Amino acid sequence: MEPKHAKTGAIAWYKKGWQWFMVNPMVWVLLVIGYFLVLMALQLLPFVGSLIGAILWPGLSAGLLVAAKKSSEQAPISVNDLFSALASSKHRLGLLHLGMISLVVALLSGLVIFKIGGEQLMLVLNQTNPAEISEETIQVMQSQFPMMMWIMLIISAITAVFFMYAVPLVAFHGVPAFTAIKSSILTTVVNLLPLTLFGLLYLGFATLASLPLMLGFLILMPVTICAWYASYVDIFEQDDNHDMTTMV
Repeated sequence: MEPKHAKTGAIAWYKKGWQWFMVNPMVWVLLVIGYFLVLMALQLLPFVGSLIGAILWPGLSAGLLVAAKKSSEQAPISVNDLFSALASSKHRLGLLHLGMISLVVALLSGLVIFKIGGEQLMLVLNQTNPAEISEETIQVMQSQFPMMMWIMLIISAITAVFFMYAVPLVAFHGVPAFTAIKSSILTTVVNLLPLTLFGLLYLGFATLASLPLMLGFLILMPVTICAWYASYVDIFEQDDNHDMTTMV
């Protein structure tokens, strides 16, 4: 599917995200909690847990997008929607393929971070007595910390560019994983301004959501997921069936 210029923009996407979240807010909160509980439970498995999580997250995210689609149609949603995309034999392999690519990206990203300053960080984490951490190690970490933060931010942005629209394209249209990633990259280039604003708005909302003991994320996350789906509809499924008010 060829990407198009968005008809509306980030503000309209978040507006729709809020509206669709309010269709069934309690179930949405449970969906988001379930999503993170599954990924956290996988982290408890030594070594393989994080690998499995990297492979499954596109499929679980697709399940959240399925719920967003239902909410946009005023249809009832349930916690079972979280696993609906992976349970579907039609697109399961494509989502797992996307997950394997995600795993490779995560491993390469981790290697880059480790090479830059992760080795010193691991020494500190493995040190049971903080008093035994050398001043030289602390100075090295302090000097490398800003660079590591920038690199992690860049890696996060690249990951978002790769998978933001690859996930729905695979889940809803069965587009092959590599083709979907290519389309996601092109979509980001074509819609750089509204997507940049989308990210900046999220950072602002996230700052507010973090104030009351991070509880605001129970609302922000489902609203953002619905806004993500709204952006996908706006760009890839432009038609007269979706009432999207034009906003920048």
